[in-house]
Amino acid sequence: SLKLQSISNKESIIETARVMPQVLLEGEKPRLIDEWQDAPQIWDAVRSYCDENHEKGNFILTGSTSKTVKTYHTGTGRISRLKMYPMSLFESKESNGTVSLLKLFNQPNHEILELNTRYHGHALPVPEIVVKLGFLKYEYLRKKLTIFKLEHKPVLIFVPTISDCETLYKKLKRDGFEKGNYVHSKRRNREQIIKDFKFNKYQFLVTTAVLERGVTIKNLQVIIYDSDSPIYNTSSLIQISGRVGRKYDAPKGEVIFLSSHISDEMAEAKQRIIDKNLFL
Repeated sequence: SLKLQSISNKESIIETARVMPQVLLEGEKPRLIDEWQDAPQIWDAVRSYCDENHEKGNFILTGSTSKTVKTYHTGTGRISRLKMYPMSLFESKESNGTVSLLKLFNQPNHEILELNTRYHGHALPVPEIVVKLGFLKYEYLRKKLTIFKLEHKPVLIFVPTISDCETLYKKLKRDGFEKGNYVHSKRRNREQIIKDFKFNKYQFLVTTAVLERGVTIKNLQVIIYDSDSPIYNTSSLIQISGRVGRKYDAPKGEVIFLSSHISDEMAEAKQRIIDKNLFL
């Protein structure tokens, strides 16, 4: 089986899917490919495989997102669709159903609360959606990076793939942005680079999803470059946005979705954050 939700090798799988998707189809059949929608090229590769090999049941493509995924072919005549819903513990026979957590707390003298705020009580930073085409997108990035540099604010620049990460960093360095570095799942000394970033050795890091979680840095700003990429679903965009404003003494900052168009996931992520802030 192939699982794209695995953070450790997700980027390399997506990169392989982009340049040589048929390689990911190799292996014992039937082959399960989970979260295939993060690398849509897999769908088209499976379709081509079905045209050449007429056996049934070679692949099971599973995904957990409701977003529309763009593929070159609908899969008609090759791929059958089946909509499934998560099973409860009772349905999966991991519980006999005699105990219900909701019933335990849903009593007249109890109140069930949903936590929608941060510990410091400040609002979640609402992403700014910026649409720029062609070279104007990179020029906007340069402009914002210069402003943040003058304000002495550290910046994380998220990009979809390892290739994007290295290419963008080299381009920024060539254009005079010297005080920076890059990290991804295959980067040597990644932990040291991140540590140095926290201690202000670098003003910015170009990064992939490896820094989507577990990063708390004072005054951090976030730019998601190519935020309309299929690799970003609503949850991941919200998770990345949450890197900003985590410190009690620095609860504000900028989150920028920089893209060529506004994807459904971008719009939904922004709206969900706005809705959460209504609980303040």
